[in-house]
Amino acid sequence: MRTTRIKAAKHIHEQKKKSGTLPSDAVFNAADVDLTNIKDGELYYGGWTYVSSLAETYAKKGLMTAYADASHMEGKGSNTFGTYFDVGTYTSNRSLCSIVSGHGIGPECKEEWDLRFEAAAAVVGFDVTGRTTVVDLEKAIDTAHDAAMHNGTKFNDERHVLKNMIPALGPDEKATGPGLYSRALRAPSKLEVDLIKDEYGPRQKKWLDRFPDSELYRAYAPGLKDNIVTSQGAESAMNAALANKIRRVEPLSMLKLNAEAQRRKFYTEKVLCRVP
Repeated sequence: MRTTRIKAAKHIHEQKKKSGTLPSDAVFNAADVDLTNIKDGELYYGGWTYVSSLAETYAKKGLMTAYADASHMEGKGSNTFGTYFDVGTYTSNRSLCSIVSGHGIGPECKEEWDLRFEAAAAVVGFDVTGRTTVVDLEKAIDTAHDAAMHNGTKFNDERHVLKNMIPALGPDEKATGPGLYSRALRAPSKLEVDLIKDEYGPRQKKWLDRFPDSELYRAYAPGLKDNIVTSQGAESAMNAALANKIRRVEPLSMLKLNAEAQRRKFYTEKVLCRVP
């Protein structure tokens, strides 16, 4: 619990620096974190992971493209800080179907993602050949995915690739590099992808070589059959959790609202089967 509280405090510190609440050169000091109300041998709330009875149905009958994302809680009560997580897939009409959701009192990190991806991998029909989860490259979501999934693959969201790649480009590359990558992402064949890659500058090539082609380009991603190549669905799930108040209430209420939202979704969906 001490480790989690320090990690959460450090995350809040960095967020305040980004928002301008703290000076940009402010230094985090773990010694300043109040740990006085944590006692050895006591049990404390750390979070929950929810897998509904619908998860297997969604995994087997939903699209093979999946989403995963996390967002901060609104902090309206003593246990409503931390992070909300959701891993899911889509119906054939692109409606979101949650496979695994959860709340952790710590910040988004590999340890928290490990719990949710391991739960998703255990759902029959989810971690299968052809499953592709679109991720945003933030806060170890990609490494946690790879650690848990033995059959499914991932694909990197275009906007986050560009966001992280552009600062690494040389001055000349910044004018052409983003457009070249976006063209290569959408190129219909491997040959066309390779021809565009030949135009990359040295820094762009070095940065993109960190990832296999199957995570960067549609033509190289055999499991990407649903024409979904962004993490916008995952972000919509986070917005829905905010609108449903799941991200702003105490844990038991979170679970209740979460289950009710999924129940409503199941009974209002008209089409669930995969596109032939």
